[in-house]
Amino acid sequence: MMDKEFILKNMHESRKAQRNYSDQEVDQELIDFLIEVAVNAPSKQNEVDFNLTVITNKDMLKEHEERFTWGYHWKQTNSAMHNTQVHAPLIFVYGQTLPEDIHKDIWAADEDGPGENELFEEQFRDTQNLSIGISSGQLVLSARMMGLTTGFSQNTMHNGVDTYDWKEFLGYDRDEFYNPKLVVGVGYADETGVVGYEVAKAHVEKVLAEYV
Repeated sequence: MMDKEFILKNMHESRKAQRNYSDQEVDQELIDFLIEVAVNAPSKQNEVDFNLTVITNKDMLKEHEERFTWGYHWKQTNSAMHNTQVHAPLIFVYGQTLPEDIHKDIWAADEDGPGENELFEEQFRDTQNLSIGISSGQLVLSARMMGLTTGFSQNTMHNGVDTYDWKEFLGYDRDEFYNPKLVVGVGYADETGVVGYEVAKAHVEKVLAEYV
């Protein structure tokens, strides 16, 4: 018998954003399971129309935290801060693909009349964003059901960061197309509060040092 209460409980829990993760690593078996979930979410014509990069390397995670998680609090637009929802031991980075990566003959659309190709590209972007949303939602719910906690971040281009920084970080060639759209953090909650306290303390000290 399906445990509906268990599913509903985790569904509601998945709406909460984790901001203080423990140092406990996620087992590779669980990581493989979550990758399978993420790339097999429902999509138009069963296409995977996004790039997915999964990072567990500690040096890369540290660099990601320091360079790629800057943003602004919605009530304090002049106050930059990190989005700690993705300061996790495991992150999933969703990136855009180009229409021609999937549809090799997209330029043939212009044969149907002026502007058809532009319309196709616009529709592709809309569909792509939907695919990323569905995939990340399925990923987060599954992670919660496996006893993990999660968080989201769209803070990919703040504090002077651009697509070239992301390409270098992820190992893309400079002339390759890459555009990050969403980062999902996955890990175990810090039940002691120590990690969250240390993160907050370090951030305050860093901000104070810049203005003193």
